[in-house]
Amino acid sequence: MDVITQCVLGASAGQAMLGRRLPRSAWLAGLLGGYMPDADVFIKPAGDPLGGLLWHRHFTHGLGFIPVGALIAVIPFLLFASGRRAFGPLYLAALAGIATHGILDACTSYGTVLWWPISERRVSLDLVGIIDPLVTLPLMVTVAWSVWLSWRARHDLRRPAPLRASPTRWRTVALVGFLWAWGYIFLIGGFMHWRASNAQGALAAERGHTGRVDRARVMPQPLTLALWRSVYIVDGEVWSDSIRTVPWREPQAIRGRPLPLLTVEQAASIEPAMSPRVRRAIEGFFWFTDGYVSADPSNPRFLGDMRYGVDPAGFSSMWGVRVVDSFEPGSPPIFTSGGGRGDRSAVLWRQLTGADPRLAPAEQAPAEQAR
Repeated sequence: MDVITQCVLGASAGQAMLGRRLPRSAWLAGLLGGYMPDADVFIKPAGDPLGGLLWHRHFTHGLGFIPVGALIAVIPFLLFASGRRAFGPLYLAALAGIATHGILDACTSYGTVLWWPISERRVSLDLVGIIDPLVTLPLMVTVAWSVWLSWRARHDLRRPAPLRASPTRWRTVALVGFLWAWGYIFLIGGFMHWRASNAQGALAAERGHTGRVDRARVMPQPLTLALWRSVYIVDGEVWSDSIRTVPWREPQAIRGRPLPLLTVEQAASIEPAMSPRVRRAIEGFFWFTDGYVSADPSNPRFLGDMRYGVDPAGFSSMWGVRVVDSFEPGSPPIFTSGGGRGDRSAVLWRQLTGADPRLAPAEQAPAEQAR
């Protein structure tokens, strides 16, 4: 998820586990641990045509990096004598914080190389959007409240014992936020994912695709679990639909249309003189997208990531790669976020509120072409 959520989740883990031993710094060590894997955004080799894309959410997000990342996170504390004396608890707090990071990112549709170094397979559970305020805001409130209680305890020594802020209180507050985040993702997100998957199955059956689907995914859109992008592959084509799963209402859908799915060889044939460096970058992009790649209908040299669209039911991809013949270090990366067109926020809002006229019951309305 976004870096703010990762930081406050790490802070809540550190505070809940080590708040008694480190009443004033457990949250900070957890926060730094929660942030550490996302420092990979600064890894952008000059000779990388994808501009560092393949390095983000790679080895720093794997379980094997956790002990190393936690050690890096506590280095700033070692500049102070108090930090050196409390190295063990600080390391454990940072370890608790960083341990949450890869798992949280694996719950999104963007995915992460969770099992590195054992495997480089990207894990994407599709349970929550990359940004979701119902995860972030409760975490921010409970972490802030817990930290305030722990700092207030410094001034409570002269107060009667029943009125003092005890470690149990501030650790409990942090734990409540921590458990809410995971409960929301796995229980509510899992239930909404199940509803969207059932709606996707109904759309596939309506088209006569039952039993013929090669691969399928439903992915929550940013900020909400009530709007999902559905993609599935049948006979070399990728079908895209938008599914609305508002609670206490039957799922609705905007019927999309198919687009030919590309292979690496087909993508390479667009530019016969493609250099080996660009060919390797194209192969990396296919790995990153889990193979959900199609050419933009209006620009065949732009290969879009079909998991993400300006319109969840359409094929204006939010990002992709430009097919070029060669790449030299220092030149613009072939990865670009300019593939999508239109006001995505307005499109999503109309679908979320039910104002989009293309919305129809997922199980009985006739198919309608996405605009």
